[in-house]
Amino acid sequence: MRRALACAFIACAVIACAAFAALGGRAGAAESTTGAIVGTVSAAGAAPLAHATVTAVAASGRHTAVTDARGRFTLLGLDPAT
Repeated sequence: MRRALACAFIACAVIACAAFAALGGRAGAAESTTGAIVGTVSAAGAAPLAHATVTAVAASGRHTAVTDARGRFTLLGLDPAT
């Protein structure tokens, strides 16, 4: 179960980074001072996992979110430089 969560989080992080890179490193027309990771955590059988804890760790600190009933989470206030 932990491995499935870790794999799902890594996949979400890779997708978020790819989207950020596709935008040329900009979140949009306006400059942003923080970033975010948005994703879904699911089990190996593709069922979403409710109430799973997702944590991003960087030099700037730890950011934690808990998934909703559909397995969705959002980590806000991330320093883009880390």
